[in-house]
Amino acid sequence: SGQFTESSPLAGTTLRCQRYQDGDCDWIDTPGIVSGYDAATVQQAVQASDSADAIVLILRADRACEELVALRPILNRRRVAIILTFRDRLAPKNEQLQQRILSTWREQLSVPVELIDSRTPDANELAQLRASVIEARALEPGIPAPLPVFPTIKQASLTRRLERTL
Repeated sequence: SGQFTESSPLAGTTLRCQRYQDGDCDWIDTPGIVSGYDAATVQQAVQASDSADAIVLILRADRACEELVALRPILNRRRVAIILTFRDRLAPKNEQLQQRILSTWREQLSVPVELIDSRTPDANELAQLRASVIEARALEPGIPAPLPVFPTIKQASLTRRLERTL
């Protein structure tokens, strides 16, 4: 929509539910549901999502598996699209690996999953995000087989150091 949400000094942290009109879409930006957050903030986010046609679940790619497991119970049978952020923190030069991991996530969850750099998204990534919302599908209950983890820059450098040591 081109509008910015009210956030805390920590970039990307939404403080309260806010609505934005963008063409035929009515977006509701909610505070993140974070373990240890106050109950009122979590309840506000869950209530706002109850009226939504689809939920865009924003997860950090480097922590997506754990975050999805924690949020899964409130998402069952809801139309969901998953956007994984922090692409810039993933191991570089692993585009093929990233695409294989994305394909596995899409197949196992049967919902759209996209990987973007949310700090500097390009027009293609924003178009993919919008298409994912339109294509959102019901997230079925239950826990799928373990989802693959995206290797981070830190993990990749550790692997290279281990390889040199061995």
